[in-house]
Amino acid sequence: MHDRPHRSRGKKNPGALIWLVLVLVLGGGCASGPKIQSPENAPRLRIGVEPDRPPLAEFGPNGWYGLEIDLGHRAAKAQGFEAEFVDVSQIGPFEALGDERVDVITATLSAGASPRKGFLFSRPYLQLGLQVAIRAASLAEFEPPLALESAGARVGYLTGTPGGAFVRDQLPLSNAYAFRDPDAAIRSLRSHRIDFFIHDGPKIRAQAARYEPSGVLVLPRALGHENYAWVVRARDTSLLARLNTFLDRAMASRILEAIYETWFPETPQPAE
Repeated sequence: MHDRPHRSRGKKNPGALIWLVLVLVLGGGCASGPKIQSPENAPRLRIGVEPDRPPLAEFGPNGWYGLEIDLGHRAAKAQGFEAEFVDVSQIGPFEALGDERVDVITATLSAGASPRKGFLFSRPYLQLGLQVAIRAASLAEFEPPLALESAGARVGYLTGTPGGAFVRDQLPLSNAYAFRDPDAAIRSLRSHRIDFFIHDGPKIRAQAARYEPSGVLVLPRALGHENYAWVVRARDTSLLARLNTFLDRAMASRILEAIYETWFPETPQPAE
């Protein structure tokens, strides 16, 4: 399998306050897979992303936009490639990467977690805090964050996410409720079946905003942090090396700061 970007015959697809630190910016590289010609004769780097994750990635009338989209374009352009963004929300990021539908994905890498078998992670380029959604009417009653740590606190999380790991490791006295759908978790919060819902900052804010008129809000205090990195297949070591090389170079530039300030205008906290 050649470690080169794809060429596509078709048209290019349309493409916190959390404590957040933009640590590194991803660079370009080649991707593995068959070589096919695009009308512009430009090699493509297929990047798997998920929509509805403002300000990281969203899809609107004019195509993809967000921090990860800006990073992806710069990563590809730096090496002379065209970025092609692929919605992997239905099949799942790792599944799409393993099936060679995309060449690289973004993923959360929990602190101390082992990389998934068959995949390699780049150096982290983004640091996001978990946040908590709560009923506005219950804010004074629960007095978070102490209530969150109290015995019997009813805490919701999504299965297989850093929020679930946080509940398991940091809230052993809570009554934990697993959900597969964030809408279901928010509905349970509104109907008093749970008292807190923990999820990563951009996703939970986007979700809660839809329910804000009905009294759902997100606490500004972050709960620890999770690192975001790019992921490639384990055999694509050359691609990973090029990504990490560009990361090292970009660390000394102001490109990452410009992208960060565009999507997160608040002053970031120093990296730990």
